[in-house]
Amino acid sequence: MAAPRKGVSGEPAKKKRGPPKRGAPQPTGDPPSEVFDTDDRGDETQRNFRYQHAYGVILLIGAALKRHPYVAVWCEHHEDLLAERNDGLWDGYQVKTREREQGEWTLGDVEMCGAIKHLVHLDVRFPNRISKLHVVSNARFLDTNAEGSSHRSVCRLLAAVGSASTHGSLHAPFDGAFKKLAADISYGHDALFAALRKMSVESGPQRESFDAEIAHNHVPHLEGCSSLPRAQLNALRDELVARVYKASSLASDDPARHWCCITGEDRNHPEIAAKRITIQDVLDLVADRQEAPFRYLPGTGSLSPGDVQEKLPVLEAKLIAAGLQSQVDTFRDRMLATERRLLEIADSAPEKTEPLLDQVVGVVRGEYAEALLAAEHLAQPYGRPLLQDVYGRLRAAAASRPEMVERQPYELLVGVAAMLTAECKLWWGPKFDLRGAK
Repeated sequence: MAAPRKGVSGEPAKKKRGPPKRGAPQPTGDPPSEVFDTDDRGDETQRNFRYQHAYGVILLIGAALKRHPYVAVWCEHHEDLLAERNDGLWDGYQVKTREREQGEWTLGDVEMCGAIKHLVHLDVRFPNRISKLHVVSNARFLDTNAEGSSHRSVCRLLAAVGSASTHGSLHAPFDGAFKKLAADISYGHDALFAALRKMSVESGPQRESFDAEIAHNHVPHLEGCSSLPRAQLNALRDELVARVYKASSLASDDPARHWCCITGEDRNHPEIAAKRITIQDVLDLVADRQEAPFRYLPGTGSLSPGDVQEKLPVLEAKLIAAGLQSQVDTFRDRMLATERRLLEIADSAPEKTEPLLDQVVGVVRGEYAEALLAAEHLAQPYGRPLLQDVYGRLRAAAASRPEMVERQPYELLVGVAAMLTAECKLWWGPKFDLRGAK
């Protein structure tokens, strides 16, 4: 997994911002919201884990584009990422992160040796099952032929191993580098040589920008995603990362987890199956998110929350005239609650209010118009069957087409219908003079 920050020596890296020691805080007159917390770098650790999950998304997208021969990716299963190939073999990935000022990765880095050891262990534990091994990082890998430095280069050692027939045929300085690495990771020469012949190092996206790179350099290449707006690309990236995050845990909602025998075969345990994300899973998720709902034009909402209290007499008069006395209290309560909710949205996110009203009002008026067309053929008064039809339509919209109503609940849709009634946009029976009700 992506490890917390460490220096070249393996010791914790120095804090960039020079934090005070715990127990000796430096007083400041600024509020906490304006001061970095340099005592606890848990946020950086979380970013490192997200980087690993995000690289899983990169592999899945690459496989979906037929750039990798993968049918699925397993998360935190024997490796940070374990790719299941279409030839029955597997590729292992170690994902490492580090800060720029720590420099390039070398064979002298404890974390690099640890990553190589982990991959060798995978190759030894599953003989004849592993095709390729990869070390991925946001940082660069030392790659030089310079005398006095090449023996520290992971890249140069891998090239030398690839050109040699056996570890005994390695030439200086790589024969010494190989022997030292074998001693550092406590593995035999044959096992290390076999694993290194399968190994490569990969440059991942920058740690400071990987979210943006995935959303706008990788996701758009998926079919149907090239024209998606920025916000939708970001949302799709976040959902893909969340899938990898969940698969990286032991989370499983399969009820079989409660009756699988602890001493039974691992292959039958649902917590293992939950670690697998197929390429088809990714394609299905992308296809589902591409079905953008119908949108009403801006400015068509025709509602102004803030004065419905004054229009309660109009609402009551119209419902009573339509034979809907039993619905007066329900309509009133939902109308007032809906107005309050819309005012809360306007206060916290004013940019969302108008688009929300445009869409919700459009849906409510559309469902009402279709219901009215059927009700007008009925004998007077037709208020009750008309309202029952509208209730059913709005409940169905909230339940089966939540994206069409901005994921607002059924009660809010009814509240909007009540507001439109008070605004004389909806009638539940023949129109009449309302001047006495105002």
